[in-house]
Amino acid sequence: VAGGFQITDRETRQPRAVEWRDMAVLLRAPSTKAELYAKQFERLGVPLELGRGGFFESLEVTDLLNLLRLLDNPLQDVPLLAVLRSPLVALSLDDLATIRLATRGHFWTALVRWAGSPESAVNAPQLASKVSQFLTRFHAWRQLARHASLSTCLEEILAATHYDQWLSAQERGDQRNGNVQRLLGLAGQFDQFQRQGLFRFLRFVEAQQAAGTEPESSATTATNAVRLMSVHQSKGLEFPVVVVADLGKRFNDRDLNADIVLDEEYGLCPRVRPPDGGAH
Repeated sequence: VAGGFQITDRETRQPRAVEWRDMAVLLRAPSTKAELYAKQFERLGVPLELGRGGFFESLEVTDLLNLLRLLDNPLQDVPLLAVLRSPLVALSLDDLATIRLATRGHFWTALVRWAGSPESAVNAPQLASKVSQFLTRFHAWRQLARHASLSTCLEEILAATHYDQWLSAQERGDQRNGNVQRLLGLAGQFDQFQRQGLFRFLRFVEAQQAAGTEPESSATTATNAVRLMSVHQSKGLEFPVVVVADLGKRFNDRDLNADIVLDEEYGLCPRVRPPDGGAH
């Protein structure tokens, strides 16, 4: 782009300078790496639009799902630390270290004990204010999750934290907010099964992730941005500039360790344990 690289315009058939929209980065499996690429593109000031895939791995969806996991069971250190570090609470690493020193065991126990200590407000008033606000909101959200629909609970979380407004101020704000709306839509579909509770919704999300399925996305306006998508998603599309990334990745050979292996020469090869109990 900086060098004015020339391409042939598809419509006018005339040469013109290349734009970001003319470029695509293809990955074999972008779902686990899309956010990493997005961070680097943002750092370099290059607009990037993520294709379908990686919805459940996006930071905004992960933040909200981790909070829902806490509402279901706060004695989970990894989701709790993720939420505390996220823009939902915005604690620093030093803040987390200060809380961790309160006691051993679950981080939630340390958080509650630190917040209840008289010295916390004196030694770290700003941190104490953030923690107190989070705990107050958390208990209100947990009650709401038990008595109201999941979509209502998520909407209340967004209204209290202004998380969607923060997303709008970030790179790819429209797309990030679109992911939040897709999550709200997924929760809305589950509202009819409200009696099954938050735990069942989280299991439903895990099943969706395991199956590689995602909620439908609404059409977004075309932007002048590089497209990041899988090789499979790019079928039928044409881009003047294409980068096939991550070619150094090893092929997936997990099928070779399956209970039944399909071999071109020997056909179906099942693992059979001999009667004497020896090796396969």
